[in-house]
Amino acid sequence: PVHVPRAVFAVSLEESLSVAEIAGLPAIVFRSIQYLEAKKADQEEGIYRLSGSSAVIKALKDRFNNGKRFSECNMACNHSSVSIPLQRAMSTF
Repeated sequence: PVHVPRAVFAVSLEESLSVAEIAGLPAIVFRSIQYLEAKKADQEEGIYRLSGSSAVIKALKDRFNNGKRFSECNMACNHSSVSIPLQRAMSTF
């Protein structure tokens, strides 16, 4: 079967849920929070204020749009690079 990417950013909540849903949340939201909790990001100050790497943010968005997860990410992910796409996704719902 051919994988057809479906956007998970700049779409409605309903559409995001239809792409991938975990525990009643859009997958982008669930996976981002899961990553941030695992990395103890709640102990860091300003994770939603600091800008992450543009290249990493774009790569993460591309991965999600292609159905991949952070656990498959071998990039230099950091708290801000993960929190920014989460924030952008949440702002469109």
